[in-house]
Amino acid sequence: MKEGTITLTKQDIAEALEEILSNLPPMGVQQQMVEMVKQMMEKGVSEEEATGLVFDKLDATN
Repeated sequence: MKEGTITLTKQDIAEALEEILSNLPPMGVQQQMVEMVKQMMEKGVSEEEATGLVFDKLDATN
């Protein structure tokens, strides 16, 4: 192995995915977030800005 190289096991990956999934908002909230981004884009807001605004709003409510 090269210096600075790490080896991940299937267990490491499974645990990381479990943590990521447990921190996601519920599916209904995710769908609302997608709809909000689409609506803002239809009004001329860039996808990047709309996504940022939606996530900022989500963070503010948590």
